[in-house]
Amino acid sequence: MDIRVRFCLLFCLGLATLMGIFLQWKPWFSDLYLWPISWTAASLIDLFGATVAAYDPVDQHEFTVIEIGRFVFHVEHQCSGISAFFIYLAALIAYPADWEHKLRGALLGLPAFFAYGTLRLVILGAIALTLPDLLQFFHLYFMVILNLGFVMMLWTDWIRRVSETADASSVEKGA
Repeated sequence: MDIRVRFCLLFCLGLATLMGIFLQWKPWFSDLYLWPISWTAASLIDLFGATVAAYDPVDQHEFTVIEIGRFVFHVEHQCSGISAFFIYLAALIAYPADWEHKLRGALLGLPAFFAYGTLRLVILGAIALTLPDLLQFFHLYFMVILNLGFVMMLWTDWIRRVSETADASSVEKGA
């Protein structure tokens, strides 16, 4: 089978599997990913002197709430970068590399996506406070493009590292 077709099939299968796991375990993802990102972002915004409150509505796992002044953000899973993280993981799974490299890429990617999700919320909070008329544009358009760029940057960096390791090991074998 052509390597590009194989990559596409494995990518789609990996992404579907990850989304299935997410849907099955949504409360777990809310408690261990969405809420910590929301709380961390609210804490960072609070450092700048803004009035901030963050809370997790009782008995629901669809969103958290961050109140920044007069703005109320319903932070959903998509806002946390979890979908972008799953795209990254599916690409790692599909790429022809050994499992050690894939595991290292996943373990390094998780804190990167956590930091990115937090920073994304902090930036949107700052825009809400300083340029509220641009909030909708930044939320709907700019951040979507930024998501794509972030995923591609991490993935291509991971591929570069895999290639460098493969090149180094082939040189060692040849010596």
